[in-house]
Amino acid sequence: RVDPRVLAVLLALAERFSLAGVGPLISGHSYYVAGTSRPSNHAFGRAVDIGTVDGEPVSPSNGGARAAVLALALPAPLRPDELGSPFADLSELPGLFSDEDHQDHLHLGYDR
Repeated sequence: RVDPRVLAVLLALAERFSLAGVGPLISGHSYYVAGTSRPSNHAFGRAVDIGTVDGEPVSPSNGGARAAVLALALPAPLRPDELGSPFADLSELPGLFSDEDHQDHLHLGYDR
């Protein structure tokens, strides 16, 4: 039930970075995107969050997390449609967004 792209990207990241706090996959996340009536890609197995990269919690000062975001500039179809992070300055990356809710984790998701 988890989208194979999510699993492939997690595997690719895990080959370069130490990841922890990975999830939720399908359950454990609000059905709706916070503050909206739009269903979250988590509910369909098309999204995952990562809370720790290279032994450090994701934050604007975590260099490993920043490098992981840069590594996600993958060719389609593996490139996530949604890439939430604390790195607003990387806005040139497709799908990248940064908001108050994504200062402490990376979010990767696929719309379909």
